[in-house]
Amino acid sequence: MRLKSRGWLRILAPIVFSSILLFFTSSYKAVYAGDQPSGFWYGADGSAPTASGSSVPYQEPYVDGGGTFGVYIYEIGSWWQYLNCGSSYGLAQNSTDFTDANSDYDSGYGVGTGAYYYMAGPGLDPNYNGSTQEAYTWGQDQAEFAYQQYLNINSSTAFTFPIIFMDIEPYEPQKPNQYTNGWDAVGNCNGAQQIGISPSVDRATFNGFWDYIRSQNLWVGVYSGLESWDYIFETTNNYCVSGDACYIPHTWEWTYEDINLSSTWPYSLYAFSQPNTSNPAEDNNGDDEAARGAYEADFFGGQTSTSVCVLMWQWSQGNPYNGKGNGVGDFDTVDQNNWNNYNGSNCY
Repeated sequence: MRLKSRGWLRILAPIVFSSILLFFTSSYKAVYAGDQPSGFWYGADGSAPTASGSSVPYQEPYVDGGGTFGVYIYEIGSWWQYLNCGSSYGLAQNSTDFTDANSDYDSGYGVGTGAYYYMAGPGLDPNYNGSTQEAYTWGQDQAEFAYQQYLNINSSTAFTFPIIFMDIEPYEPQKPNQYTNGWDAVGNCNGAQQIGISPSVDRATFNGFWDYIRSQNLWVGVYSGLESWDYIFETTNNYCVSGDACYIPHTWEWTYEDINLSSTWPYSLYAFSQPNTSNPAEDNNGDDEAARGAYEADFFGGQTSTSVCVLMWQWSQGNPYNGKGNGVGDFDTVDQNNWNNYNGSNCY
């Protein structure tokens, strides 16, 4: 996926990880090192890393003791494509990971492959007028484009994880500071012209995309980070309650954080946490969580690590803006327990 976070986008408040876990009762294959508890699977997104191994079950690379490669999220499109902004960079895709995740899924390991779309906020709509009605239409327009891309790929290489994530980030991190993804500023392919967009208008674009994808009988998710979400929707420390534009209790979440890892990574995950790590891991606010014995996921939009719609954690990034990336790629984990138990009315 993209370079996720600027140096000033920091995770403000680590969520206290709960020991209360939801266990799915159907059988899983033998649990490999790091796949703990049962139903959690390692994986990746974007162009790297590439799963290791020569046969099923393929493994998460670089992690001590391995761990089954149970999920891969593939970039199906971006707003740069949709607006014909040129070819400054390609889509983040890895065909080997796609194949290996599906092979593991076919053998009973993990959820296989899903999709994400790098999304523009209302400020990049060529017809932007500040209204929620136009913003909603803009969200639907992008969703229609993303869905068509999904179908084009799915016709030859099947997605097994029927979900499209909106990738929502405030700025375009591969461009200078004046460039925007349209969530906090009005602009175009060449940059931002006017700063400031109401959270209600941002939410209307989110709603338009959400409604269209659900109408196509796919699940909808959102990829973002705690401070990114707080920044866009003008809240603080995940304080979102019913009626707030930031509040998304019925959307699958995939959260991210930056972390500085050694090249050996001599520890593995437990659910949405890295307990008892000896590595000096720091999240975006410089908080040394390792000193407290764990590095934990921070969710957003009013959800926490025990919410039924939290689904994935990008626990290590390849090369984020703060320079603390692992230098390899984007590493993820997915909770198949929540997916199997709550992908019906309980989540939506």
